[in-house]
Amino acid sequence: MTTPARSDKHTIMQFDTAEGLLEYLLQQHGAQYANKDFVFRGEPRKYTSVLSPIDRVTIDRLPNRAIAVSAELGVIVEFWQSIRLTLPIEQHALVDDGGSILPLMRHYEAPTRLLDWTISPWIAAHFSAWSNLDEDGRILSFDRNSASIHLKPNRGTLEYFQPIDYRGVSVPKVLVDSISGLDDWLVPYHHIGPQFPRIVSQQGMFTLASNPWIDHWEMIKNHEHVESYEIHIRADIKAGVMRRLRRMGITSAALFPDPVGIGWNVRDRLISDLNER
Repeated sequence: MTTPARSDKHTIMQFDTAEGLLEYLLQQHGAQYANKDFVFRGEPRKYTSVLSPIDRVTIDRLPNRAIAVSAELGVIVEFWQSIRLTLPIEQHALVDDGGSILPLMRHYEAPTRLLDWTISPWIAAHFSAWSNLDEDGRILSFDRNSASIHLKPNRGTLEYFQPIDYRGVSVPKVLVDSISGLDDWLVPYHHIGPQFPRIVSQQGMFTLASNPWIDHWEMIKNHEHVESYEIHIRADIKAGVMRRLRRMGITSAALFPDPVGIGWNVRDRLISDLNER
């Protein structure tokens, strides 16, 4: 293992073997650090910025944040109008509480302001090694407890997540408020339940920013009171990481419990078999 950089609250590491990486994750997070609550994000390559899915689409295409919010709200309305007739009946009620429309959209791969994380380091390791096999990946991690305290808005967070109606869809108040602009802040956003099987299988949670075009990772890692680290994963150990995770039962079929996951799992197994030749 090499440790190329460290600040008081942010550490960067790199492992030279798959065994070393998984051993570190086992040692450091088996007990989940006393009084810490780390969450993780696996990325198959080192992106220059860590933006939400909707922000990746709009940041270079729209002139300002207000127009980006209007586009974002339009996507929510279009999603609901398009999917409501095919949505399982038990999920219809979720759209009425304001807070569930965004996780519902992420479950069905629609772009939102939510950025995906997981409470499992093993699942993050899977996503860091799953694709872009010729590029280095990474795992990002931060302490959710300290982030909840130090990155939240100055006034009560709950106020921003009250449901309000926008063109017939119940959305969190923060989305509409950000049309006129809010201070930049970031909050961990947790939603889990049997209605979203992918989120359950991936032990998922999210971060949500007050405004469009906020780099979530820059805000997290640069805060002096939020503990964070990242692990760089070399391209040449990705295949080994995937093999070892498969032995632990962490596969695409397990993380995506639907026909799509089965298809991806068949692909993953073929790539693994060819790499071992």
